[in-house]
Order: sequence, then structure tokens, then C-alpha cells
Amino acid sequence: MDEVSLALVADAWSRTHRSSVKLFAHSPTAVATRGGMRPFPDEVVAAWPGERLVLNKRPAEALERALRDIGARYGQGTADVVAMQLEYPQVGARP
Repeated sequence: MDEVSLALVADAWSRTHRSSVKLFAHSPTAVATRGGMRPFPDEVVAAWPGERLVLNKRPAEALERALRDIGARYGQGTADVVAMQLEYPQVGARP
């Protein structure tokens, strides 16, 4: 997994102040990232929905997906505030 993608997604969801971020993995051992970080998972699960995986997404793609998911869960206003806090321009965002 890419550390920048993981950090952007975790930061975006944390900025909603309505959710918490957890790292899931197939085993309780540390998970090696592309750059060699070895974070330990918070929870061990057998499977995770593919659309929720951050593994192979480029940073901007992962953040855009997170903002769409935040908008779907908490409303577009919340997604807009998170994007504004990150100074990330959203395509089609309201002025």
C-alpha cells in the first residue's frame, strides 16, 4: 500500500469528526508499505470490500474516492468542508 494514499484517506475521514480510522489486515503482524513502513493493524479480518481498499490507488485517486464516500455518508457539505481544509479543489464543487 502507498503511505501517501493511506495518509490522505485517513486524514480526510478524520476531518469529518464523525468517524475513526482503523487499519485492517489479514493477520495481526505488521503490514509492509511500499516505502517500508510497517504499521500494525487495528483489527484482523478475513475479507474487506474491494471498493474500500486503498492498496493500489494513487494518492489523488484515493483522496477523491474518500471525498465521494464522505459525501455519500455524511452529505456533500461535509465533503466540501474536508476538501477545503485540505485545500484540495473538487471538480464540480459548489462555489
